[in-house]
Amino acid sequence: MKSIRLLTCVAVLSIASIYVADAAVPEINNTVGRGSTGGKRKQKNAEAQQQQRAEAEKYPNATRKSPSSEATKGNIEKLQKLNALSEAGKNDEIIALAREIAGSSSANAWDRAVADQAMTYAYLAKQDQTNGMQSLQKALAEDALPNNSQFEMTYQLAQLQFNASQYDATVATLDKLMADTHENKADWLSLKGTALYQAKRYPEAVEALNKAMASSDKPDENTLQMLMSSYIQMKQPAEAGKIAQDLLVKNPNDKKMLMLLASVYMQSGQNDKAVELLNQARSRNLLTDEDDYRQLYALYANMKGKDKETIAVINEGLGKGILKPSAEVYTALAQAYFYTDQTPKAIDAYTKADAASSDGEAALNLARILSNAQRYAEAKATAERALKKGLKQPADANKLIGLMNKQLGKK
Repeated sequence: MKSIRLLTCVAVLSIASIYVADAAVPEINNTVGRGSTGGKRKQKNAEAQQQQRAEAEKYPNATRKSPSSEATKGNIEKLQKLNALSEAGKNDEIIALAREIAGSSSANAWDRAVADQAMTYAYLAKQDQTNGMQSLQKALAEDALPNNSQFEMTYQLAQLQFNASQYDATVATLDKLMADTHENKADWLSLKGTALYQAKRYPEAVEALNKAMASSDKPDENTLQMLMSSYIQMKQPAEAGKIAQDLLVKNPNDKKMLMLLASVYMQSGQNDKAVELLNQARSRNLLTDEDDYRQLYALYANMKGKDKETIAVINEGLGKGILKPSAEVYTALAQAYFYTDQTPKAIDAYTKADAASSDGEAALNLARILSNAQRYAEAKATAERALKKGLKQPADANKLIGLMNKQLGKK
């Protein structure tokens, strides 16, 4: 399960645009042209800058102290231009200028960090996560930016590492982030748990994901899915089911959670419980998607003696317009009719399945039923049509055609 991959990629890109503007730009602009106006003004601006940093501090418990460094005089103009290019989204120009600044012998750690930060987001905007991650690591290694930027960028690094399937590195980055900030944010714990799941470190994943749930008033669906899947991988389906059951007690009409629990039951081989749960949803009109009805009728179709239930669910779904007519639906319906000795209805359903099918499998099944009903000419013609449409085992149709020829020859 790796559904979080696309979501984290989007998150990194959206965060990027925020931090180029809100972290780097104000710090640089506050230093521009201030040094030549006299000692008092310089001191006043420095105090104002320190106060701004203190007020905006998002990580008050961090062991790291925000550096007091600022841009060098010789690079202020270039950094201003870099900010303007960032706002304009001129990514190739950003990368070229940022390389120039970062490679300059006059650049200090602040200059290089801001340049690498801008380069990171330019690469990400170009969908180049490899170079984006390398630039981000360089920016963080300078250790020059304020805590707000440093720690948010560290979380972005963890996201990029996850997207690159570097799961152990993701965990290590997040562990350092939580240790440095003395905070355990739900998003951080959720990503850590998901990375541990992908690394097949299931017990550790359970620990992290449980902490993520405890840290959030409303845990997201990915966190719940990962936690339940981790329990299933650990051969503890009861624990997975308990999570969903507890949440359903609080909100019995939570369809997403109900379907998650049904999926857990199916994955753990408890199909009877899955059916019971889906029927509860059905009675409350919560089965509103085609997949909902397909899941229920498929369960019934694979349970002994549940053909009548299969028929009822399929016909209800078709009647409501939720299940769309298809070869798959009509084949399941035809089989259920056949096993309940409703031959005319089975023939009708297989006829519809044949019409909707691109191959000849439904037609061959229809030919067999027509043969059993002693409708030999129709059976032969249907078997021949099945051959023309294509079959996995053409010999089966040829054998049936031969039998029908014999029966027709007797007449």
